[in-house]
Amino acid sequence: MTAALDFGRASVKIVAVRGGLWRCASSPVDPLLEGSARASALVAGAKAAAQALGLKRGALVHAAVPRALAIVKTLTIPPVPAEEVEALLRFQAAKVLPFALDELHLAWAYLGQAAHGGGARYGLGAVREDTLAELRRLIDEAGLRPGRLEISSQAAARSLSALAPKGEALALDVGHATSDVLLLQDGGLLFSRSASVGVGGERWRARLPQEVVRSLVAARTEAGASERIGPPDRVVVSGGGAGNPELLAALSESLNLAAEAAAPAGLCDAAGAPLEPAQAALFLVARGLLGEAGPVPRLDLAGQEVALAARRTRTKLASGLLAAGVALLALCGAAYLYIDSQAHGLAALESERSQLEPAVKRAKALRDELRRVGEWDARKGRELEALHAVSEALPSGERAYLTQLRWTEGQSVRLVGRAKDGAAAEEFFSALAKDPRVHSAQVEQIRQPTGKGVRGVEFSGLLRLVDPQKKAAAK
Repeated sequence: MTAALDFGRASVKIVAVRGGLWRCASSPVDPLLEGSARASALVAGAKAAAQALGLKRGALVHAAVPRALAIVKTLTIPPVPAEEVEALLRFQAAKVLPFALDELHLAWAYLGQAAHGGGARYGLGAVREDTLAELRRLIDEAGLRPGRLEISSQAAARSLSALAPKGEALALDVGHATSDVLLLQDGGLLFSRSASVGVGGERWRARLPQEVVRSLVAARTEAGASERIGPPDRVVVSGGGAGNPELLAALSESLNLAAEAAAPAGLCDAAGAPLEPAQAALFLVARGLLGEAGPVPRLDLAGQEVALAARRTRTKLASGLLAAGVALLALCGAAYLYIDSQAHGLAALESERSQLEPAVKRAKALRDELRRVGEWDARKGRELEALHAVSEALPSGERAYLTQLRWTEGQSVRLVGRAKDGAAAEEFFSALAKDPRVHSAQVEQIRQPTGKGVRGVEFSGLLRLVDPQKKAAAK
């Protein structure tokens, strides 16, 4: 029996498949618990759900890492040999991740060729070491054995790709305290983020639709489809929010498109009875953990780290053998020269030079390749960072928007836009200045536009991003 486990804020869900039958079980958890009390409740919930499905002690389960505890990036690297991909991805990751690499588990997967500028696109997932250690501990204490560990948004997208294989689909996995927002295009995952709002309080009625609209704009910008406006082709909701009619109505109104429950087909309860759509939507993530990779490649944090550790061990062993071999050759060479230095000294030195010459050529070629990679990365610019910072700083409720964003590499970003009033414009630049990616954000001008009947104000200003080299030097 193959099984998948999803620790939620308000429940623990398990999906198990045997003989083509997909059976599901869940166990509620008090969402207000914290610390050790919450950990104990999650373990008890996992035991109850596993027992309901007949899972034996030590059964292998693939598990989801909450999107809120992970970082997901799309990186573009120049064409390099396969054996150099890991080093180059880690080099790029060190520049964009807010933690040191030795604190993180990384996983990556090839996404395809970049549309512009050449190079290859890779999906990168990063999770802190202590987060994965805690997840494994909970699974072990529940009497189960951890298998793949995958970020929840990737698993959800895998289920959704079967439900919305064509067009643009906006998906929300709504929980008690957080909601994951995903944008899919033709079944492939373009964007995901976790918003710190769920259906566990009163404020979600105003905040959640705003977060969804904001995320849709940011997703289209990041995916290079910022020219598209209006609602997506489909809006689907999973998690606990899928059974909330008020939430579906609020989303339908804000997006001008009917929202529906994202229910994977063929799911049954522990007794084998088919689940209703709102019930099936609770198991979207767990079902995706067991699905075929398809258009959403796996980012297996557990398996990739095991493979990398084994590879590094082999590399160290090979390096040790090579060093021993070199030392032995040097010792033999010294003895040979000592015995017959007068007759064969010149020939031995010439032979050594010939043996070293290929290594010297390879070192020079590697140096030139690294120089080209550095030049390519420098030319890439940091336009996407500026777009992210601007998108996140814009006030909610369409109180301000940009009419012009002009990027000049190595210089400031000029921003021109319209706002409801001067306070909204000041709020926008104040939020920009607090962004950790921003060095400075200054208002140049706020003025009333000319012409009758024109409301609001026009504003302009400059944005300068933090210099990553200076930031690294300061640390």
